[in-house]
Amino acid sequence: MEYSAFEEATVPICTFVLQNEKNNKKGKYIKLSDFRGEMEVQRIKTLEAIENPDCGYYYETSQDNFELIPGSPIAYWTSEKIFATCSRSKNFEYYGETKAGMITGNNNLFVRLWHEIDILKFNSSSKNRIEAKKSICIGIMKIPRERLE
Repeated sequence: MEYSAFEEATVPICTFVLQNEKNNKKGKYIKLSDFRGEMEVQRIKTLEAIENPDCGYYYETSQDNFELIPGSPIAYWTSEKIFATCSRSKNFEYYGETKAGMITGNNNLFVRLWHEIDILKFNSSSKNRIEAKKSICIGIMKIPRERLE
């Protein structure tokens, strides 16, 4: 559903019904997140999707398809081509062990938010690291050298 579907809540909303059994029926899904407006718009678009399954935001797929994608996400909008590709492809584990790329190793120690940095050491206007190293500015505001010493 769209963020403001309910007047009282401007948050992501997802409604669904679960059944505690495996069956061969296709799940039916309606993606309403692209339609702005309150509940009336959501109601109209839901009825349109039921009347016209080719509308572009109505989906049907078997729950078995979700198991074809690693992690089994409920990706109901995924095309049959993607499900087919996932079913015949090997996982990354087949080709090698995945590793984290460039990481700090300790975000709490090395990563800072802009408001945690000493304003006298903060620079957002340099175009490269050489310019940043030579810089004596804070953001886009130039500060005379004598004020820093």
